[in-house]
Amino acid sequence: MLPSLRPLRSTLAVAVALLAAACSIGAPQGRPFDEVFPDPSELVDTTDPAGVRARLDTVALPATTAHHERLLGLLRGREQLRAQHLVLLTRAVAIPAHHVSVINGDRRWSYGPRGDGEAARVLDQLLDEGLGRLTDVDRTSFGELIGRSQSDATMRRYVERFMPSLDDGSPTALAQILDGMHGSPALLPFLTDHVVPHGGLAGERGWMAFRQMAFDSDRAAVLRLVLTDGRAIDGTQFVASMRAFSFDSGREEAFALLLPRVAPLHLPDARAAAATFAFDSGREAAMATLGKADVAISDELLVTFVRLSSFDSGRLACLQALAGRLHGAPDANAARDLLKAFSFDSDRLKAVQVMAKRWRELPTGEHQTLLSTFSFSSNREEAARLLAR
Repeated sequence: MLPSLRPLRSTLAVAVALLAAACSIGAPQGRPFDEVFPDPSELVDTTDPAGVRARLDTVALPATTAHHERLLGLLRGREQLRAQHLVLLTRAVAIPAHHVSVINGDRRWSYGPRGDGEAARVLDQLLDEGLGRLTDVDRTSFGELIGRSQSDATMRRYVERFMPSLDDGSPTALAQILDGMHGSPALLPFLTDHVVPHGGLAGERGWMAFRQMAFDSDRAAVLRLVLTDGRAIDGTQFVASMRAFSFDSGREEAFALLLPRVAPLHLPDARAAAATFAFDSGREAAMATLGKADVAISDELLVTFVRLSSFDSGRLACLQALAGRLHGAPDANAARDLLKAFSFDSDRLKAVQVMAKRWRELPTGEHQTLLSTFSFSSNREEAARLLAR
């Protein structure tokens, strides 16, 4: 039994490696902040905010009251402050040791639990005191600032001040704002409280927001928001949305949400969507959803669905879910191919039990074609009895 676990272990190892590349938990390690920034006023004076940001991402920030008061002092010493400088001040706050780091290209965002602890208090204080000093606020920096907000009240003040002039209702405008919020725990509150109520996720803007999400939980949440308008989607959008998810748990929810909205539903698109699952358990859930839909499946297409599964248990679950949706006369060649898709006689016999009523309509001479797929005479004889009833 142990050797059969090796492919699973290998798959899990790859999944863990991919997850680590996108999301890490832990405190940043590096040179001390005071060593890298002997003059911290660089945070509010620099003409190279991107370069300073890159350096900030590599230092160990002091989680001390003195450090946080120093950041507030830098802010209070400026009557006016560029948005990118305020972003740097917020990024210099020491967030909790257990945090989420999200990487997108060559940029990284780090977030602690929203609204929790001393870091949250300092972040909102910087944002609140900086609001009246800000200049040069563009869409991306606006997104970064509200992405760092620790309370809905602070975010609301920023939205009321800047959103009317920054968001012209276009997909591009929302994309640039969300680009600054990559992975932020403030992202969903922003969308639900400030974008959706004004119809801001309608049409392409909604799908664009969905594509920009960093995590499956956010993708699923945005997908629910996008689909509330009741509009139909096409098969291409169905498959593309399924491919956007990283893990089967998210795909299961997405498949159940999307399938009823596809019009017209072409079964090859449903198969392509089901093929995005990594494991049989996810495919089984998808097939259970498909089996409840108002679809008519041919024998040939049933075989292609069954073959998606990696193991006989998944193949049998798929068959059980979809058998009630078959239409037309039974096809002997497809029936043979279906049985050949199973690895073991015991599972072929279970497949015959599911399909026996339909296959009894085949000419008796075709039964021998089905029986020839069995390896052992005892199973062959039992299958023959099922087909003869």
